[in-house]
Amino acid sequence: MKKNTWFIPMFIVIGLVGLTACRNDKENAKESVVSFFKAATDSAYSLSVKDLYPLFDSLRLDITSDVLDISDNIVKKNDTMMVACQNSYTDSYGVFKQDSLTFYLLPNSKTGKYYISNSQGLVKISSDMGIFAKTLGLDIRSNMKDLELAHLQFWLYQYYTEKAIEAYVDLMTGVVIKSWNWDTYYDGEPHGEAWIVNNTNQVVEGIEYVVKYFDYKGNLLTEDTGNACNRIQPGEKYRFTFYSSHVIEPSKANLKLNFKAASINNYVLSQEFTKEDFFSFVSKKQMKKSANDSKIL
Repeated sequence: MKKNTWFIPMFIVIGLVGLTACRNDKENAKESVVSFFKAATDSAYSLSVKDLYPLFDSLRLDITSDVLDISDNIVKKNDTMMVACQNSYTDSYGVFKQDSLTFYLLPNSKTGKYYISNSQGLVKISSDMGIFAKTLGLDIRSNMKDLELAHLQFWLYQYYTEKAIEAYVDLMTGVVIKSWNWDTYYDGEPHGEAWIVNNTNQVVEGIEYVVKYFDYKGNLLTEDTGNACNRIQPGEKYRFTFYSSHVIEPSKANLKLNFKAASINNYVLSQEFTKEDFFSFVSKKQMKKSANDSKIL
């Protein structure tokens, strides 16, 4: 009986072809990541960022890179190539940073070239939004990919902005000046006092005053700002004084309260918003956008 002497060599050949194809795929994926950083940092580069990372714009960020170190341990899982790298750069504040990144790439069905379908490590949730998410009871997983994280952060910011505007209105209408008066010293410098009351149901911190002075014709002479109250409890009344030394003998004055960004932020965080409230907000906004898009179409 004649033996199949070709069987073992053919098996080896098929195996070598498979290894070569896999190696080529990995090099292809690696080249796409390198090209992405070149396109993101050099407007004259032959390829655009969108060619290499079609959904990159939804991340809403800029890329900076001084040194890119790509790991040779490129992993293939089904059709997805996972390329890990370390990006070293100096940020806009002059601080040297190193980010550990992972890119997930898929082959283009027409060209076979790999493009970035998602990534991990490019998007960093801001500390403010991280705290806000925590108060809502949202779990931001450490392994969340960039597209999902950017989407979450976008809607967190939209929700926070709406609540911050509501908080500002609440503070402006809820913490009010009950009475105030002013006069001038013998040298003509103005001074005065005011009583404020907190009609909200929340503790309010960081209240400022703004006083404007006018001449007898109503022309603005100057304005001063200062600290009115560090902290006031719900229902509490508080007295503060003000004094201005760089205006002499004004004829009229106007006094109002203002609230620092930290005051508004604290007021928002003190509210009992939940993740269900957040998801409801997102759903309504998306439904409204879909309705508006259908009108345009």
